[in-house]
Amino acid sequence: MEELVTLDCLFIDGTKIESNANKYSFVWKKTTEKFSAKLQEQIQVYFQEEITPLLIKYAMFDKEQKRGYKQSAKNLANWHYNDKEDSYTHPDGWYYRFHHTKHQKTQTDFQQEIKVYYADEPESAPQKGAIYERTLSKLES
Repeated sequence: MEELVTLDCLFIDGTKIESNANKYSFVWKKTTEKFSAKLQEQIQVYFQEEITPLLIKYAMFDKEQKRGYKQSAKNLANWHYNDKEDSYTHPDGWYYRFHHTKHQKTQTDFQQEIKVYYADEPESAPQKGAIYERTLSKLES
């Protein structure tokens, strides 16, 4: 058996080890490159067709899923929007009319255009009272 196989070159899992020169060379390099390219294409097709796009949660996602948030008067989705007057109506009947547009730049240089709405009677508006309640509870605790 020793006469048939020399120990100068060994083939182990596609690796050719030349013991005399301490060199390592890959025997199946072209084959594995072609296979990996085809495999990458198959993986991309599989992800595009089979797997639904993954959802990355944004900051308010968990809070928006709760029943209390969905039914809350603070949730803007529960307010009625009037296109003609460009105003919102609170579920309790308070009117908030468009006042001005505010332009803001974030730390990442993203330009934001924010519409500002003011209540017709700001002293008795329910949202103002809710803001004061939150600040008081933070100060007390």
